[in-house]
Amino acid sequence: MSGIEILFLVLAFLNFLLAAGLCATVLAGARTVRHLRDSPPLSDSEAPSLSVVIPARNEAGQIGPALSSVLAQDYPGLEVLVVDDRSSDGTGEILDRMARDRGGLRVLHVTGLPPGWMGKNHALQAGADAARGEFLLFTDADVHFAPDALRNAMAFAAERRLDHLAVSPELVARTLPLRGVLGVFAFVFAAYLRPWKARDPQSACSVGLGAFNLVRASAYRAAGGHGPIRMRPDDDVRLGRLLKRSGARQELALGRGFVSVAWYPDLCSMARGLLKNSFALVEYRAGLQLAAAAGTLLTQVFPFLAPLLPVGPARWVYLAAALLLALGSAVHAPRHGLPAWSGLAYPFAMAFFVGTGLASMATVLRDGGVVWRGTLYSLVELKSLRSES
Repeated sequence: MSGIEILFLVLAFLNFLLAAGLCATVLAGARTVRHLRDSPPLSDSEAPSLSVVIPARNEAGQIGPALSSVLAQDYPGLEVLVVDDRSSDGTGEILDRMARDRGGLRVLHVTGLPPGWMGKNHALQAGADAARGEFLLFTDADVHFAPDALRNAMAFAAERRLDHLAVSPELVARTLPLRGVLGVFAFVFAAYLRPWKARDPQSACSVGLGAFNLVRASAYRAAGGHGPIRMRPDDDVRLGRLLKRSGARQELALGRGFVSVAWYPDLCSMARGLLKNSFALVEYRAGLQLAAAAGTLLTQVFPFLAPLLPVGPARWVYLAAALLLALGSAVHAPRHGLPAWSGLAYPFAMAFFVGTGLASMATVLRDGGVVWRGTLYSLVELKSLRSES
């Protein structure tokens, strides 16, 4: 073998070991994550008071059905607060009408945004400040709930004596490309955050999900609420990290059949959505974003291309690494209601994530900040507050 072929063979074996370790970690860890149905529902007398806080900005097209599923919950004395965050599409009028027609719903109208806050985080804080429940559920305006979802979730939290429960929703995808990419996303999310370790007080790993963050109100306030993360576009993940650092007991549960969300209608919408927070994941550091992109292409995409290249015996080792990555994603995807065939989309999905990450960096640097729901948040301000979270 030539020197180049030997180099490729060494790199291929390293890549294979990385892929094997990644798959073993994700699949073994995911098997320890329990489902909401594993806990028997609480009786009315056992159920703590609960307030659901939902931020809504220009959600007129979808908030009705999602909010109706919250109001239909089989949970005693449920308080539902929806914060209309400066909507201009009739969201406020829809909410006011629903509040008149349905009991248990309170609507808060936010007409301005104070300096130093992102709109969604301010809305969540405003809702939490007005809430009366012993527990707070932070969720989104497009999340749908089965009638017994909150009763089962609260039973899970009570049984495990949790201060914070994040529930992984069933991801609804209406197009084939989106299903493929979301299946890989679920695998990558698990590999990156290792959320099953959040329940270990000795681990630095944490978990937070925008679709379902159930938090003990006292723990939330002890951690400072949304104040320390007021300028984070990745507020859900950061809230989980903030709570874990403050000593809150937290855990992840699977919510398939109980909680669902159509996160994005199509792949283009997902790309636009990732533009706002991908660069935030690396703390707005261009060098780190470029390094992450190069590392991902080398270890997550190249193995699928190497068998087509003249790299000698290394091609077969790379092929084995590629098959492992695709198989790991395929096995993991159905846990989130996504098809196993999404493993076939692995290299395309990873290239998509690299592209959106680089586009996010370029867009933020070009605009001088993050544009979210029509508001520009300056990069200078975002960087000045990142140390708090």
